Amino acid sequence: MELAYRMTAHECRQCQRLAQPGVPDELKGLSYLPGVAATILVVLALAWLAGSGVIGADAFGLAVATYGLGMCVVAVRARLLRRLHPCRRPGDVRLTIDSGGVTNDSVHYRWGAFSGVSEHGGFVLLRRGPPAAGTMAHLAIPARAFATAEARGEFVRLARTNIAARSGSGATVPAVSGPPGD
Repeated sequence: MELAYRMTAHECRQCQRLAQPGVPDELKGLSYLPGVAATILVVLALAWLAGSGVIGADAFGLAVATYGLGMCVVAVRARLLRRLHPCRRPGDVRLTIDSGGVTNDSVHYRWGAFSGVSEHGGFVLLRRGPPAAGTMAHLAIPARAFATAEARGEFVRLARTNIAARSGSGATVPAVSGPPGD
């Protein structure tokens, strides 16, 4: 089965809201605050250590620079992981669904990588295990991507059957040219 659809900006925002379950809407835009607070606390602690003579000025500068570089690496990693998800930005999306799993532009998700399937907020959600930093907790397919409600129901049944049969047996792997299983 192949699905081709255009993900709108509104759907991307909806998808990102669904990716943060349990977080009140008014706090979803503030997800950077814990990182900023931690950075400020670390720099203040290092400044206190430097001021009290426990570490020298050179060690303080090196520690702050190393911490800053580590934060940049984490941010770049999170951004790259988000780019693999169809909700990353508005545009055309093509999904290939077969007995091996689901393939989008560059990533193949085996059925075993999913923990369940549900319909919520105009999306069919294929839930993944605990999310890694910067990744979405699910693969969201707009309900309108399916030709009919029956086709959507058939996909949900197929997904449930395959997830139950393969739970715990797979992870995300790079896709090869052509659909998996060729």
